Amino acid sequence: MPKRRPKTGYTHVQLDLFAQPVEPAPPSPMKAAVATPPPPAGPAPDPAAPPARRPHLVRTTPTELAEKIASTWYAHTASGSIAIPLGVTAALALLGHEHVKDRRDTATHVLGLDPAGLIKCLREIWAYAWLHDPYLVHCAAELARWLDEDPPSKVVTAVHAVARTAITSGLLSLTGDPDPAWRCEHDVLGALLTQLRSRGARNALAEFHTPPELANLIARMTMLEIPEPGGAFDDPAAGTGGLMRALALTLRLQGADPHQYVWSMADIDPIAAACCAVNAMVWSLGPNVLIYCGDTIATGDGAAQAAEQRRQILDNYERLMYGVAGIQAFIEADRLVDRLMSGVA
Repeated sequence: MPKRRPKTGYTHVQLDLFAQPVEPAPPSPMKAAVATPPPPAGPAPDPAAPPARRPHLVRTTPTELAEKIASTWYAHTASGSIAIPLGVTAALALLGHEHVKDRRDTATHVLGLDPAGLIKCLREIWAYAWLHDPYLVHCAAELARWLDEDPPSKVVTAVHAVARTAITSGLLSLTGDPDPAWRCEHDVLGALLTQLRSRGARNALAEFHTPPELANLIARMTMLEIPEPGGAFDDPAAGTGGLMRALALTLRLQGADPHQYVWSMADIDPIAAACCAVNAMVWSLGPNVLIYCGDTIATGDGAAQAAEQRRQILDNYERLMYGVAGIQAFIEADRLVDRLMSGVA
């Protein structure tokens, strides 16, 4: 496993009067373990040629997509848990990144699954995501917990309908581009959470998501100058992370790399906090993301608690991976001894 990066100083950018500085978290140990080798260098692009058109399945907006998914879910009235349609959408949003070459093939595969096959596919997506980033998947558990047991048939039918609606209505056109700068333009989960929650529930939780246009304006005003690498961005009332999306997009548009910064997000709502974790993967915020679910005003140290939890999760993960590697090595050695002994005999 790779050694952890030593702690360094950073510039702290506050998005809220109550934001507290946090230290950069150690990088995920899976970065090297599952890294995809870079593609071979091709010929230099012709500057006179028009830009390549990106293949979109269906052109849509997060709000339009969210309305269709919510309508499909409530038409089936299978369960009162909004974590289920959010979890389906979140899992499918993780499909179209650098590991998927053609989003049309991805869409065709998902649409070809029967309800039981789709449930199996969703479990596999979360399992692969855990291998890539165990901490963020742990933080997103609220969206995947319903898959721990076999859901009722009515829920399975509703989940299948939601997945088909999400794919055919253009989810991958918003979340499936291999370029993270394009994925940073949209917060699908934020729009869907708003659609799935009643007005009364949103008022009770004081849950009001910042419109993306306003978030982009705030990000540009906040970063008149790009912070030095190692800086930290904190939002103690992050919702689904809309302000962080805008900040990451602004960094990328100015040539900076979000992976070189710390991203600390907190929210009192566990579903919103789970959406933050998935969005951090969709937007490729990098190895230094901290997610805290709780009242940061009351505790005052949410980021520090999140950093400690992340350290424990990654430590446990490293021990597990070393254990798996040791067991595999023992099995291979035992097979080698058997072959050698067979040769002697």
